[in-house]
Amino acid sequence: MEKEQVILRFVKINKILKCARCLIDTGTIDIEESFPDLIHLGEWAEEIQAHWEVSKDDYTPIELNKIYVTDKYYKISQMPNMISVAQRIITMVIVTREVKDSLSKFVEIMTMLKANIEDYQRKKQGKLFNVPEELQSNEAIRLLDLCVKENLLDDHYQPTPETKRFQLLLIAYGIGISLKMDPIYTVFEDLWKIKYLRHQSVPKQSKADMKDKVKKLFPKVEYKI
Repeated sequence: MEKEQVILRFVKINKILKCARCLIDTGTIDIEESFPDLIHLGEWAEEIQAHWEVSKDDYTPIELNKIYVTDKYYKISQMPNMISVAQRIITMVIVTREVKDSLSKFVEIMTMLKANIEDYQRKKQGKLFNVPEELQSNEAIRLLDLCVKENLLDDHYQPTPETKRFQLLLIAYGIGISLKMDPIYTVFEDLWKIKYLRHQSVPKQSKADMKDKVKKLFPKVEYKI
């Protein structure tokens, strides 16, 4: 398959499942009649998997992630991504055995493909796996490594069990100011898979040693938080 064909497969998969989700939520039950291509999802997933195993390209992971994206503004359905929509059709909607088998194959292959891609990227990128591009400069890595030495972050730059949330705020601020990042916190929320870091408060009383443990790593930064 060519790049354009792979991307087109993903676009069609997303479109079909998004529309199917809307019909399910509005009580429409003729899913199979409305979307006859549902029966091809398993076949398309096999084609995508076979393509990536040979190509190890950069665009398949990007398109695959779109299938797993959670729509935070979508409140009606409890199914946050397209894989879950496929599972919902399998378990909750009356469709033929052929369509159920195709969707089951789709879910199985996409789940396995996601795991295989993550394993490949982890081995290829090493400690930079899942580190946002904004934090991959030499200076950014140097600052992150300082936090690793203090056991505030682990070898993959994720918080250690002992690290408090307000310490993460101080780390983000220290590195962000040092690198002149704007905005600061979005990148670190992405790195650590946490929300609302920017709204975290720093204790005014006590815990001075825990605050100083972070601040001493960035002596040139004037903390204004």
